[in-house]
Amino acid sequence: MIGMPEGKDIVEVEVDLREILNAIFYVQRTGCQWEMLPHDLPPYTTVYGYFQKWQRKGIWQQIHDQIRHQLRQDLGRDEHSTVAIALLILNSSIFVLLLVLDSLCEYPL
Repeated sequence: MIGMPEGKDIVEVEVDLREILNAIFYVQRTGCQWEMLPHDLPPYTTVYGYFQKWQRKGIWQQIHDQIRHQLRQDLGRDEHSTVAIALLILNSSIFVLLLVLDSLCEYPL
């Protein structure tokens, strides 16, 4: 394992996961390039880094499955049905995403 060079301090920056998700949803909704994210969102390198990490770990699929399971349960439908059509309210979906991310991550994001 290669360590950090001595004398180099690592600065941890706290990132608002809600803003990361807002940025990812913005790219998905508008189809813009990552580099073209508005400046009121986190830097595109940070956003894309989280997106890649979550994609590699399969977290997006787990989020989808968890939201689908919860929604079908709330609607009183069979949780294991293969077809589901539903409208999700964005704010409640993001809240569920944050809860799922928090429970899936090995370390705080």
